[in-house]
Amino acid sequence: MVGVVQKITEQKLAAEELAKVHDREKKAREEAVEANRAKDFFLAFVSHELRSPLNAILGWSKILLSKKVDDETQKNALETIERSARFQTKLINDLVDSARVASGKLRLEYRPINLYEIVRNSVQAQKPIAEARNIVFEFRSDSENIPLFGDSNRLQQVFGNLISNAIKFTPESGRVTIEIQTGSDSVAVHVIDTGHGIEPGALPNIFRQFSQGDVDQAKSNVGLGLGLSIVKILVTKHGGFVQAESKGMGKGSRFTVTLPLREGQQTVSGDLPAIDVTNRRLLQGVKILIVEDDVDSREVLQLFIQQNGADVTSFESVKAAIAAIIEPDAQLPDVIISDLGMPDEDGYSLIRRIRNLPPQSGGAIPALALSAFTSIESKQKAFEAGFDKYCTKPFEPDLLIKDIADLLEQPRSGKVGLET
Repeated sequence: MVGVVQKITEQKLAAEELAKVHDREKKAREEAVEANRAKDFFLAFVSHELRSPLNAILGWSKILLSKKVDDETQKNALETIERSARFQTKLINDLVDSARVASGKLRLEYRPINLYEIVRNSVQAQKPIAEARNIVFEFRSDSENIPLFGDSNRLQQVFGNLISNAIKFTPESGRVTIEIQTGSDSVAVHVIDTGHGIEPGALPNIFRQFSQGDVDQAKSNVGLGLGLSIVKILVTKHGGFVQAESKGMGKGSRFTVTLPLREGQQTVSGDLPAIDVTNRRLLQGVKILIVEDDVDSREVLQLFIQQNGADVTSFESVKAAIAAIIEPDAQLPDVIISDLGMPDEDGYSLIRRIRNLPPQSGGAIPALALSAFTSIESKQKAFEAGFDKYCTKPFEPDLLIKDIADLLEQPRSGKVGLET
């Protein structure tokens, strides 16, 4: 009897273990199917979001190249092309940030900042878009000195994203209000709109990745839903939280970001000084050398810098640029701007060869890397090779001019800064 019972017990345990194995395999298969579905969903929407602005860019470009249009139509075409290109840039940046979050490589640079200046700069950046759509755009704050400890660029990304979303989903003649309310130990920034609103069932998932993505939706410009998920991550990394409220479709929405204040109320200067874009000849008489292998990129960069008064020489390869610098009696440039990814020799090789030259022969010329590589590793590698500034493509015109001006003002005794 004991032997029979023992044998039955072993069989029962084996059957239970086999059932557990089957359950694990079933769960693994279901997860694999869900992962494939999510991948297909993701690829379909990335393709859609990239193609939509491309349609406008290519369509208007073809019209401008093939027929003569009046000034008003030409202005409208160029504005549409610029708007579509900026939309693509934002999408790509969101995808890059999402990948950094997934890999644990999203880094923040914390320092004392003034939140009022950051929110005000975000408001000013979005104001022309709101005015173009006849949206009432208001900004209120109960203080102009709101000390925080955080990453100014990332916080600007947070509020820029929330404000641009509010404008995008608010119809013409609507209202968007940005309000800052400070408390004893925290500050709340409200972004309120009278736009489409949010369905109650969607509110719990509004900050999840791809929560806006629904291939069956008829609404235009819904986006991938990456922006709000990144907003939540960045706010959380600053020790705060973000919440969304809406009374339903057609009744607008309110997004509130709450962040902890720094201890003490000492005055902090604005971390993002306003850029003076009124003077378009900031680089008058400055000699700039450009190294870029892509013909179109080189041409547009050279034309833009020339329009700001600089004397520009450009080369398509490292070999040609080095030959021009080391040529006897050559006039050395005041600043070098170089791409990083080039055939034969890349930008890292260029700057190493330049830094090996004696200072009087060009070894100390300030240099700016302009590249489509956005990773922290690429930036660090560029600085270690000898670059003084790092900007990513597509370049922001006014910021690029400011970076060049900064290089001219500061001696090359170390790294000037890290720009994104």
